[in-house]
Amino acid sequence: MYERLFAYFSYRHLVRRHFLKLSVALTGLVAFFRSSYILGAVDSGSSGTSGSSGTSGSSGGDAGSSGTSGGTGAGTNQSCTSAKLLTQWQDLLQADVPILIWTDGLHNSNQTAKRANVAVLIQCEQAVQAFINIVYLVVQNGTDVTSLGFRYFDASDRMSNKGLPYIIFNNVNLTGSGAYSIIYSVRMPQRDVGYIYTLTDADINRTRVNNPLVFGATINQDIYDAQNKGIISTLIEYSDSITKVEDLYQFQVRCRFLQYDGSDSFSLQVDFIKPDVLQSPTYYNRYFFVTDPVGRILAVQKRDGPSNKESKIVLEALKESERVIWRITPDQVARLSDCPYVMVFVEYYGSSTAGRGLGRTIVYLR
Repeated sequence: MYERLFAYFSYRHLVRRHFLKLSVALTGLVAFFRSSYILGAVDSGSSGTSGSSGTSGSSGGDAGSSGTSGGTGAGTNQSCTSAKLLTQWQDLLQADVPILIWTDGLHNSNQTAKRANVAVLIQCEQAVQAFINIVYLVVQNGTDVTSLGFRYFDASDRMSNKGLPYIIFNNVNLTGSGAYSIIYSVRMPQRDVGYIYTLTDADINRTRVNNPLVFGATINQDIYDAQNKGIISTLIEYSDSITKVEDLYQFQVRCRFLQYDGSDSFSLQVDFIKPDVLQSPTYYNRYFFVTDPVGRILAVQKRDGPSNKESKIVLEALKESERVIWRITPDQVARLSDCPYVMVFVEYYGSSTAGRGLGRTIVYLR
């Protein structure tokens, strides 16, 4: 009897051991085929299961850029994602959502001639079933693609309108001979789909006031007609009529928040960049406006002529009635609560083209 019981329990133990081994093998086999299916998707590669990813680095040009990721990102299969998106970029789909770009830099100074900061807004909703999980800024030279920067995201990384947050690539090289593109992957339950958007000359050129997608039709046309050829950021020359460093200093913008509580409501005091001039040729501070990192309007005010009774104005969040008057489309309006920083502009306008200018400063909110 004891021998039979011993044989019975030995048999159960043997069966259990083999069953566990078989389960492990089957689990690994299923994971392998699932991974192969996702990574072999026609449109793009997958980045595997999500995991946390501290900081994400990037390289580009002769020094490259670095920064923290937009949120948690791909963990176990990041290299596979990079390989698929960057080696098979010619098979990617064309971006099917609006993408706004703002480029700063490309200074005239020899020390910074190759460097720029690029703000990107991909207007795509982040949902659990479909969300952007990785974004690259790349340069294409023939069939070669080099990453200038990248950011990882998950479904929880989104703004108040459920869209992808702003992406800022700092200190990247935009003076090469290749074409520049935004490459991103949309994660879905069965596969990841890759998209590409090639930057236009207007996207890269810091003379952004000539782009009709910036500021709205009325403001854009006024500034364009005034022959403002660009934007001053610290000491960047923008116009043929300004040739002296001391003239550039006069276009620095000074401002401060009078009221800001983290919501979309705010009150911002902006000083005149230079005093109004009443005698001919007349000059005055004409336009004052605040935008998000890619140039979408948050507030705007226009003065009709010079005055010796004012030296500053107060800007408040754009109202719907003002949006209609200014011919600003709803998609050209931003929300302050979504912005990591804002840009504040003041246009100095005169009856003579000499001395006109558009000054700007950046105010960081977080």
